[in-house]
Amino acid sequence: RELCVASLQSSHAVEERGTGITGGALRWLALRRLRGVTRIELVDCGELTKASITSAVAGCDSLASLSALRVGPGSWALGHIERLLAVAPPNLASVRLDVLLEMKKDLHEGSHLLAALARPSLRVEKLTLVSDNVSRAAAPSDASGAEAATAALAALDVGSDGDDDAAEEGAEGAPCALGRLCAALLAGGGVEELDASSGALDLPGAASRLLAPLLTARGCLLRRLSARHLDRRSVRTLARALRSNGSLDSLNLSSNMVYGRAASDFAAALAGHASLTALDLDHNPLLDGGGAAVAAVLPSTPIRSLSLCFTGVGDAACDALALALAGDCRLRSLRLSGNRITSSGATSLAASLGKLAHLDLTANVRLDGAATAALAIALPASALRSLRLSGCNVDRKACSRLAAALPLSRLARLDLSSNHFSDGGSDELAWVLGGCGSLTALSLADCNIGDEGADELLEALADADAPPSVRSIDLRWNKLGSTHQGGRGVSGDPRADASSQKQRTAAERQTEHLEHTWQQAKAAGKPQKVYVPKWQREARKAAGGGGGTGPSAVG
Repeated sequence: RELCVASLQSSHAVEERGTGITGGALRWLALRRLRGVTRIELVDCGELTKASITSAVAGCDSLASLSALRVGPGSWALGHIERLLAVAPPNLASVRLDVLLEMKKDLHEGSHLLAALARPSLRVEKLTLVSDNVSRAAAPSDASGAEAATAALAALDVGSDGDDDAAEEGAEGAPCALGRLCAALLAGGGVEELDASSGALDLPGAASRLLAPLLTARGCLLRRLSARHLDRRSVRTLARALRSNGSLDSLNLSSNMVYGRAASDFAAALAGHASLTALDLDHNPLLDGGGAAVAAVLPSTPIRSLSLCFTGVGDAACDALALALAGDCRLRSLRLSGNRITSSGATSLAASLGKLAHLDLTANVRLDGAATAALAIALPASALRSLRLSGCNVDRKACSRLAAALPLSRLARLDLSSNHFSDGGSDELAWVLGGCGSLTALSLADCNIGDEGADELLEALADADAPPSVRSIDLRWNKLGSTHQGGRGVSGDPRADASSQKQRTAAERQTEHLEHTWQQAKAAGKPQKVYVPKWQREARKAAGGGGGTGPSAVG
């Protein structure tokens, strides 16, 4: 309250960003201190509610500008907006909100929400489209809406390149509801962020009726676009629209049908784009051809973040990415999780890390220790700050290579989870933690680390002579015993998360019992026969340990 009062006295404005201001405090200000205020800006205030903001606006007769973005749970729905506009003072000329639109309820002819979106005074920073099963059904005929969308498309010169596309983009093939939405957004000045990641645009003509006109409109404000479940025709229509767009800086097309010719057309449309800095193509069947096509245009774009997770790319795409990284490329973050990359592709990337700051190779199960070794060799000379190798078959020897390179690198975050190198690998890392001046986060979850490995890590964390810079270490889903759980051992260190340990299997409990019995008999000097199941005897024999000595046979 004191900060708000001071701000009011100096500028007749309330500005709250990411603070814990509550609805009660805002209502108190509205009743006692907001007389004469002309501007209210509320951003990322999770404790507020839409109702408390509406009450505050109702008490500010002089309010001229309101921004309420990411406040409380969810976005502004139709009911919230209607109540806000009903109490808005006459001088309120600018309202900036993030809006939720339900495809079933809010796109019919005469929709109050569409009418609100068309008001020049209402600026929509983010529009979230929510899908449902009913919205996927055929929309009622509305010739005027369809003709308006078609005319807007023709005026913006977004043509087709085939009879199949022309049929899809015709007036009869697109829901009229999308035409109404596009017309409302263009009349209201556009939208800065469109989020259709729920699959709400899985409709005929989604690209031609809505996305293309928004992207190619004169004075386009659209900066961030996220759309899923677009078909190949819509992707190609979107690619043609991107050629005429100069405002988009973030594009998320994960889980679409970008493959084959569509992938090549899309990559060609990106070439020379002036503003795009983040591109997400996760879960599209790009394969090596599509991945290489995207990599080829990177030097001619300002893209700094590229995500190609679960796209089927392999070593050929990695070679193309390495070639782009070695040239004049602005890429700083590269995500390649869940692909078909082998050690050959990882070695190519390692040789061309350049200025790359973030590399994610999670769940590339074809990688092996050679890939980790190549990355370790490249670490000291690279600018890499974050490296994720979760589920990449990192073994103890690879851990040793990484441990040797860590003190010489700039890494701040290292993720080695789901690599079952056990205590031997964790020991290698524990011994160098004190010399890693930049490492702040280390993930060793699900690495089969036991009590001995936890002992070494605890000793490294408690080293007073060379305290490590690590602020968090993830040890969940390992095999830590009771000595390192419940606030004891390594779990007592606030930097370590040792919760949710694996439960021992029946075979592991039996083996532990046999080992304990063997050690007791050996200490007592009394040879004792111990029964061992056949599968354990065969496993030891196959490993070269023999099947008739030690605890597997006689004490």
